[in-house]
Amino acid sequence: MNNILSITPSTLSLITTYKCTSQCADCCFECGPQRKEMLKLQYLINYVDRAINAFPSIGIIVITGGECFLLGDNLYELVKYINSKKLSCRIVTNGYWAKTRETAFDVLSKLKDAGLNEINFSTGDDHLEFVPIEYIKNGIIASMSLNIMTLVNVEYGINRTFDLRNITEDTDIKQYLFPNRKISPLGIVNGLWMPFTKESLQKIEEQLPFNTNKNIGRCENLFNTLTITPNHRMIACCGLPATYIRYLDLGNARTGNLKSLYDNQFNDFLKIWLYVEGPYKILLFISEKIGKENVKELSLNSHTCFYCACIFSNQIYMEIIKKSYQDVYSIVMFKYFILKRRKNEKK
Repeated sequence: MNNILSITPSTLSLITTYKCTSQCADCCFECGPQRKEMLKLQYLINYVDRAINAFPSIGIIVITGGECFLLGDNLYELVKYINSKKLSCRIVTNGYWAKTRETAFDVLSKLKDAGLNEINFSTGDDHLEFVPIEYIKNGIIASMSLNIMTLVNVEYGINRTFDLRNITEDTDIKQYLFPNRKISPLGIVNGLWMPFTKESLQKIEEQLPFNTNKNIGRCENLFNTLTITPNHRMIACCGLPATYIRYLDLGNARTGNLKSLYDNQFNDFLKIWLYVEGPYKILLFISEKIGKENVKELSLNSHTCFYCACIFSNQIYMEIIKKSYQDVYSIVMFKYFILKRRKNEKK
């Protein structure tokens, strides 16, 4: 591998389990109570050690799932170990455990003592079928009282009834937000929530007039994070359809060399092209070869990950890319080196 192309990751994301207390209809990993996959503590610690040895650039460890709180005491041990390595630790959860404010405070106090730096709560229409909003509020209030950096990710999409305002205008929560607090450790953001089951990827809905001026940019999930799944696979990104696309599977993390698995992706022009221009522009390129009327995904107002999934699930598109990628190779690589240089300057 030519190291001149490599961008080192800043984050290790541990998808610790696919088991979850919820079973959201459009979960990108199809998690649920029936799933059994879960990484043992010894493997989680091993991945932390191997990742930071291979990439000293890693400063953040994300613990996610599924529902990572199902790890039980191993969750606290993992956070403690990450803290011992002087790394920042973030947990992503649905908040099912925060049934009362007292319980939420006790759980988060223990995690903060172990070294937790940030917690992210996921909520919205699908999540609320399983975890009441009161649990999320309990978690927010407890984390604020402990001054833990907190982010609430609210499902965003078509025909959603619960949105940001349900939290930002809540009388118990808005006291922690700007302008009531000039500097707040609490953030409330939209997170696109969309169908990504195998069946739904074949459906094309919500047709909109064709528009080549959409503000859809490059893929920012690639080349930032080293991601390990509960099946010991390294995947190229933590985007919504990552586990559905075999092309994004980088190999066996348990037996393979993490640095080699990660660095090998820089030999792949298509991944670099996705990073530089994004899947929507690649679809535009394909449409120039076969006609806009034959690339109907371009008429959809959707998420970057959706367009990516559409490319990899369409054999015709992939064949066109293989046949014609050299048409854009030079300009894409030129842009890539500019982006790489800018990223290195920020470090």
